[in-house]
Amino acid sequence: MSDRIQGFVVTFDENVHEDYMKRVQDSILCFAGVGSVDPIVADVQSHIAKEQVRREYIRKLLEVLS
Repeated sequence: MSDRIQGFVVTFDENVHEDYMKRVQDSILCFAGVGSVDPIVADVQSHIAKEQVRREYIRKLLEVLS
């Protein structure tokens, strides 16, 4: 027996303007069985977290190259 999927979480490479994403959101809602599509607004905390990960990645890359 296979697992049943409750939903998906989609993360974009970069923050996208909400006007464009409204069309994407409306399109996803057209799929059968979709109950909701809720945007997550980018804030300062998400920016800080992304920068911390980026800096850590660069630090580890430099360690490997050194």
